[in-house]
Amino acid sequence: TVPPGLYELQIGFFQDADPDLHVLVNGEPVFFTSPPGARRRASHIPPVPCGMPRARALQRTKHSAGNISGWTALEFVALPARARLTVLFQGETGTQGFLGLRKL
Repeated sequence: TVPPGLYELQIGFFQDADPDLHVLVNGEPVFFTSPPGARRRASHIPPVPCGMPRARALQRTKHSAGNISGWTALEFVALPARARLTVLFQGETGTQGFLGLRKL
């Protein structure tokens, strides 16, 4: 749990395909990203409420040196008192990534 307030959340993954990522606060979805055509594959990932806006997707290209551009997100969240932040990730085996949380 963390003290209430504004936080900077940094997330990044390096793999060939875009990751399937869900960020929850106290078990409720805050934001998510899913690769095109992906379905909710795991029963522990809650369904997204109707009416939630869809974000625009960043398009990456193939590079001759391999995967040099990762998928990253920088989000700012106002966490309530005693918040429990959960990050659910589904992706390729061997994916490298990072997660950062900083109180503002």
